[in-house]
Amino acid sequence: MNTLILLFILIAVNISGTFIGWLLTEHYPTRIARLEWLNFKPFSCRKCFTGWYIIIINITIGIIIGSWIYSVIGVLFGLFTTLALHFEDKKYIQP
Repeated sequence: MNTLILLFILIAVNISGTFIGWLLTEHYPTRIARLEWLNFKPFSCRKCFTGWYIIIINITIGIIIGSWIYSVIGVLFGLFTTLALHFEDKKYIQP
């Protein structure tokens, strides 16, 4: 598969994963942690849910297209996104 297409897929998964993570963990009407049986991490934590969502989707796409390199790079994208969200959260928390 063309490398440029795979890069666009990685970026699209990262952007949509960040939006879905915000939507399902922080936006009140769609917050899934409102359900008592889903009120635990990773469902109540934005960075946890977003990271796991991006990692799982990228591994699934990597298996479908048969590319383990895509899966590894997708896992790294998920980890970097989680790390960025962690630093963003720490920036707003007063010590």
